[in-house]
Amino acid sequence: MKKKINPFWLALSVLLCLAVFALCVFAGRGGMLYLQPDGEAQEVVAYFFNSLIAGEYRSAYACLCDYSELGLGHAPASGTGRTLYEALQRSYGFTITEDCRVDKLTAVQPVLLRYLDVKSVETQIAARVEDIAAELVSERSAPEIYDEDGAYLASFTDEVYATALDEVLRDEEDYYNTVPLEIELEYSGGTWRIRTSPALFTALLGGV
Repeated sequence: MKKKINPFWLALSVLLCLAVFALCVFAGRGGMLYLQPDGEAQEVVAYFFNSLIAGEYRSAYACLCDYSELGLGHAPASGTGRTLYEALQRSYGFTITEDCRVDKLTAVQPVLLRYLDVKSVETQIAARVEDIAAELVSERSAPEIYDEDGAYLASFTDEVYATALDEVLRDEEDYYNTVPLEIELEYSGGTWRIRTSPALFTALLGGV
């Protein structure tokens, strides 16, 4: 006895085959088919900046796709360099200003990034060193200031610079700068990662 074919299941099978065929044609014409990436790109951006602010550089660098590190966790050896470095670390702040724009496997997250404008600090220091040097010269004997050739001792110039730096950084927030940035991300390895840009790198280094 022959079994009859149910018209409903036959029609459903034909529709499923047509749907699969249509998907194959679409993939062939338009390139690869994209799946919706898991995770939120915006969360990765927030985690990156929060890690930097907390000094957790290994966690921050894990969010990058093109650098293993940015050198931000290495303090200078000199006392004045370390003072300026610590002021830069204190200055970091960010605000997410818009929703993240996602396009298949790439995304862009607009942010405002705050940092210490190191160039402005150096300009203000240069304007102060002459007055500070003159003040110290009036208070000390020549051997404490000059070498055998009549030039300032290295220890004296270091002290003048350090004094000027301390004076400027008493009002360090006056030298904070805030810039708009568009943080680019790409989806790879099952997660969103940040693609660094010259603008981001420059801001993190204090505009230098």
